[in-house]
Amino acid sequence: MRVTVRVYGELRRIAGTSQLVIAFDGKTIGELLDHLGKVWGTKFRSRLYQSGSELRPGLVLLANGHSIRLLDGLNTGLSDLNEIEIESVEIMETVGGG
Repeated sequence: MRVTVRVYGELRRIAGTSQLVIAFDGKTIGELLDHLGKVWGTKFRSRLYQSGSELRPGLVLLANGHSIRLLDGLNTGLSDLNEIEIESVEIMETVGGG
């Protein structure tokens, strides 16, 4: 399936692009993030995870506009039994300051 991945802020700088469209055969968001970690390197991966495989609390990851934290987390399927495919994944970090 074709997946569009958009990244923002510091993640955009690390990835060297704001958007990537890929053909991907994986089944979950977790598998997609593993793939992106290989494409964009360990610095990108370290911005996603705080301890091995736990997503950083300040990370906002949307699948078709819905937070994966409210779905099935990293196990959120890229397509479900209704054949609804995730067309876009948006990854952004929250920023604080004044």
